[in-house]
Amino acid sequence: MGQAEYRRALEAAIKEYERLQSERDAVETRLAQLRQIIAGLGPLCELPSRRTPPPELGLTDACRSALRASLAGLTAGDVRERIRGLGIDLDSYSNPLASIHIVLKRLVASGEAFTYRGRDGKPVYAWKRPAIPIAVTGHEHAHALVTGVSWPGLTEFLIAPERRKIKTKKET
Repeated sequence: MGQAEYRRALEAAIKEYERLQSERDAVETRLAQLRQIIAGLGPLCELPSRRTPPPELGLTDACRSALRASLAGLTAGDVRERIRGLGIDLDSYSNPLASIHIVLKRLVASGEAFTYRGRDGKPVYAWKRPAIPIAVTGHEHAHALVTGVSWPGLTEFLIAPERRKIKTKKET
């Protein structure tokens, strides 16, 4: 094999690696969303809920899960409530909120999450979503790619306010 073949093989391996990493990120985000849905719907259905988290879900993974499942940013208090909603017992921590703050700061330092100041001045944390290197062909497609959530009629829901603005301007 010559250098050109090695280069093509390397480029193909890099492309496949990036594609698989993107797919993994999407699967992990959807799993986090489903954890939250299951934790929320279980009590509403009056079914015995599985309040025990999977053994691999420690505090750091629980914080990751809460941030991934959220379509918006969360304060440390919001993260704590979502973790409790998953059935994770925080009583073993002398100061659970401080522990959550430490984990969230580490997630920011590692580049997995980012932070900004909310309206009340409190830090808000959000999961870094991977960049999507494809062309987006409409509001519904963009929303589904970014959030992993879609439903019939989403486009109408998203652009209806814009259409009302346009009609209002034309009518006057």
